[in-house]
Amino acid sequence: MFIGHFAVAYLLIALFPSIPPLVILFGVSFPDLLWPVLVITGKEKVTVNPDSPLQNAIGFTSYPFSHSLVTGSLIAAIPGLVIAYFVSPLAGLVFVAASASSST
Repeated sequence: MFIGHFAVAYLLIALFPSIPPLVILFGVSFPDLLWPVLVITGKEKVTVNPDSPLQNAIGFTSYPFSHSLVTGSLIAAIPGLVIAYFVSPLAGLVFVAASASSST
């Protein structure tokens, strides 16, 4: 699941060597880091089968924000603006693009 995210990250690291790699790695992981927060706050829904100890016992019922291309990119724009202010405007833009690459 994560190997595709990090393949994009390493491509972006090669294309933009001036951007700190942690910015890009955090960008591709952002939808997956945002998802549990939205589940805890009740914005996204999961079901859990208590009879199974396996990870596949989690049913992804509704996740319209964290893994939506448009909404996820808009949410990623918030930390992207912070990164643009503190690191560089290009770093903020690449962060949002990296996040969008992992949203779908």
